[in-house]
Amino acid sequence: MHRFPAIVLLAAASAAAQDHIIPFGFSANTGGNGGTSSMPAARIKDNDLDGQISSVTELHSFLTTAFYAGTNAQGTVLPQICFMTDVRAVVVDGEYEFYFTDTEQGRIVRGVDKNHNGLLDRGEDANGNGVLDPGEDTNLNGILDTEVNEFVFFGERTNQLNLLAPDTLAVYRDNTTGRTRVYVALDNNSDPTFGFVRGIYRCVDNNGDGDAKDPGETTLFVSSTLGLTVPGTGGPVALNVSDNWTQLRCLPGGKLIAYAQGNPINTGNPIQPSMNAFYGFTDNNGTAVPEVWFNCSNLNSLPRHPDWVNGTYPDWDASYGTGLRNFARWVAVAPRGYLGAIPAYYIASSYNVVTPPNTSSNPGDMNLGGQHVAGLIYRVVDLNQNQVIDPGELTLYCNMSGQTYAGVAPVGFTNHAATLITSLTDRTWGFDVSADGEVSFIYANGVADGVVTMRDLNNNNVIDAGEAGMVWAQTTTTGPLSASPFFTYFGALADGTLPGPFPTGITTSGSGCLVPSTGMRALMDSWGGPPQVGNLSFKIGSINGVPFTIAVWALGTGLIPPVQLGPFGFPAGCTLDIDNGTIQGFGFTDAKGRTIFAAPLPPNNALIGLTATVQAGVIDLSVPVPLQYFTTNALVITIQP
Repeated sequence: MHRFPAIVLLAAASAAAQDHIIPFGFSANTGGNGGTSSMPAARIKDNDLDGQISSVTELHSFLTTAFYAGTNAQGTVLPQICFMTDVRAVVVDGEYEFYFTDTEQGRIVRGVDKNHNGLLDRGEDANGNGVLDPGEDTNLNGILDTEVNEFVFFGERTNQLNLLAPDTLAVYRDNTTGRTRVYVALDNNSDPTFGFVRGIYRCVDNNGDGDAKDPGETTLFVSSTLGLTVPGTGGPVALNVSDNWTQLRCLPGGKLIAYAQGNPINTGNPIQPSMNAFYGFTDNNGTAVPEVWFNCSNLNSLPRHPDWVNGTYPDWDASYGTGLRNFARWVAVAPRGYLGAIPAYYIASSYNVVTPPNTSSNPGDMNLGGQHVAGLIYRVVDLNQNQVIDPGELTLYCNMSGQTYAGVAPVGFTNHAATLITSLTDRTWGFDVSADGEVSFIYANGVADGVVTMRDLNNNNVIDAGEAGMVWAQTTTTGPLSASPFFTYFGALADGTLPGPFPTGITTSGSGCLVPSTGMRALMDSWGGPPQVGNLSFKIGSINGVPFTIAVWALGTGLIPPVQLGPFGFPAGCTLDIDNGTIQGFGFTDAKGRTIFAAPLPPNNALIGLTATVQAGVIDLSVPVPLQYFTTNALVITIQP
């Protein structure tokens, strides 16, 4: 390899929008059978650190493989299609383990970014069928090496082309057992191929082979057939005759939260005693112990939250034609959402203002008290961390309703067209919060769908004017999503925890060390575009370090087999991955644990083709070794024309 010119790097203080993983369903097709796009899921990341995410250049295909559905019950051979609706991620061995619902094909897809390039690659599975076919074993190890695999296959409907379930899932990493629990809501309304009935399933990879398809690994956890009951206002209430679960999420302690969506209440549909409420389920070795976790509706026979009984907040039961409907469903969980240390839970509805109300397809958001209730986001600060919403723990966090409630004034946000949005006249299609507490939702915004984020910058427990904004928007007529994707749930990652995606000219090597204080692997990243001559904005650096500490970086001439550094006084398991590495400088990590070094590339064509390797070390003083630097993986950088 050629020697990369030594460039003086300076620590760069930067802010960035959060990192988002967005599953896609594509409606540009016939027969309602999903789309044929090659982008089952996208990743949007603020690569240039300007606080906004470009519609085209900063959107990447994140999940680069799906699975062939094979032959359906009618004997039709289906193409490689998918309709992704939800994604969850947990940290396993210092890196993210992703789970997706593919509602088109009735399966759960699992992915791990093993090469740390910020994408879920197909690897050796050239045709994406999940099987080691002839010629695919390129490294001759007898294993299909790929970053994506089928975790569970529920099967297709027996009387239609597609299952359209599962729609939502929740994931919890049990560090005591070393297993990941995946909860999946299956709401198909006809008999599926493999005998799975409606309800919530518990899926655990007990034998460590990467899936939950072996006997006893996928079991029915919640269903009206299991005889579960909860206390009601007039006695025990049987749970849940329709098994229509519209969102699942897990709290930091492992409790499963699920919203039970009810039918509109009118003369033909009486009140459903167990519907329109958030339930909590404690997992007792595979047995669900239910409770009413949060109820803000009168359209059931369940106890309501005290703040709804006393009228502090408006009910979410909205007028719907000649009847009523409760259209809440959003819940999001931040393990360190309050002051960076205390769990916070966020609850919202998916209402939107409709003028005049289109009661045939949308209930609007006007409740019986004449109050607009779209755009109300509540926060629960779980001070005692008991996974219960105790009195006084719930407050109105963000008010985008246009009316003042509980002393909280309404706020708005500016969309991609520089228009101030003060009322949600279109639907919020997804809702999530990053682990460190930045709340986001996808807003269907006329000709563009966008991601709106908010953060309580002054820590006054409410979103004030200027603390919410649209960080990304995608038109439906141009750009990589011109095929009109269907948005549902999505995932928000804390910025600076997943590297890449890397531009042309950068590849990765190695695994990086697990940093004890962050629980994540120290990894290299880059920002500001490709390593191209004349790119004065190019930056490199490390992520997942301890905030406000020190990182060093080294420049080498090539890659070498990993050298264990433990015998030399470094933490056990850390390696040197670059040849002739020389320390070039140091910097301080920011509040996100990143050290970002400016590496401007001059407009000198003589640099084209020069290649170098870069590796960093981040300090963690919690480990009693002489040299407390945890090494990253390596970047191989080749300067581009």
